[in-house]
Amino acid sequence: MTTAAEGLQTARDLLVRKGWTQGAFYRGGKHCAVGALPENSAGAMDYLIRASVALYPERTRPSSCPIVSLNDHPKTKLNDVLAVFDYAIVRAKEDDA
Repeated sequence: MTTAAEGLQTARDLLVRKGWTQGAFYRGGKHCAVGALPENSAGAMDYLIRASVALYPERTRPSSCPIVSLNDHPKTKLNDVLAVFDYAIVRAKEDDA
């Protein structure tokens, strides 16, 4: 099992290297924010959820998973998703310290 920070960094690197998509966990070699997460990264999803609400509350829906609604929002771009990962990675590292 990897730490949340390690899993988040791995997913971020994957999005940069392979590409990002909306509307599917995986499509044509590209991943969405959730689809990029390694299965064994404890707590990574919780950090992504909190980061998406903190940075883009207007793009998250309470009736849906916040990171999924942010990822699939029409105004969201790759740089927005990377900002969420950066925020989540910093918070996860702070909690690990």
